[in-house]
Amino acid sequence: MATELKIDVAHKQILEWLRQNNYTYNPSGRTGGDVANKVGLQILANHYNIEKIEVEAVEINIPKGYAVMRCTASGPRGTFTDYGSASPANLKKQMRDYFVEMASTRAQNRALTRYVGLGLVTEDEMPDSDEDYIDSMAMELYDDATGEGVTRTQGLANPADAREDLRKACIDEGISLVLVEDFAQAELGMSVKELDSDKIASLKVEIMNRKDNFRKDK
Repeated sequence: MATELKIDVAHKQILEWLRQNNYTYNPSGRTGGDVANKVGLQILANHYNIEKIEVEAVEINIPKGYAVMRCTASGPRGTFTDYGSASPANLKKQMRDYFVEMASTRAQNRALTRYVGLGLVTEDEMPDSDEDYIDSMAMELYDDATGEGVTRTQGLANPADAREDLRKACIDEGISLVLVEDFAQAELGMSVKELDSDKIASLKVEIMNRKDNFRKDK
């Protein structure tokens, strides 16, 4: 089927249509939305009449190896903006030298999926193993410098305690640790593990005030 063909089905049926035609899939064991491939995204962009996609750099740091991009997608459904960040640490092996391009791709994909409103993620979001990546993000939030779990008696002046407090709050609220990490890199230019206690506390307040934007099903 040509990618320019529009889908003649109701909005609520489109996700099922994409699944049946292998344009989206759900990896075994994955929680959250379906994963859309590139052809599926092209079909959705055409079906929902995307009129303009604008990408701009928020930050590109070649020496430190990370990039953050912002994309705005607009059309009859409105205007939606989202961010994409990338570094060698969160990319598939073959793409680790192209973190600037991947940050742009992720920003475009996220703006598009927000525009269509189907709760999808995209293949370009996926590292070698989605579950391994999510687990590794949880451990980055949990582990202290020695790689061991922290205790509640140490107090939140310890960054490891603050990370653990944030991790537990996210789990309790059904918030995606991956989205929290991406937000930290986009807004603060650092991973959660690099933040001090005060910044982690501020990040937690920001996340909890906007927690619907960080749910796992977004």
